[in-house]
Amino acid sequence: MPFGPYLAGAGLLTLFFGDTLITEYLRLVSH
Repeated sequence: MPFGPYLAGAGLLTLFFGDTLITEYLRLVSH
């Protein structure tokens, strides 16, 4: 089973959702 595509997809999801989560976190904390 090639895990390459799955890892790439997971990495992209982590980058995308990680950015939004970090932005939300900073926005909440900076109050």
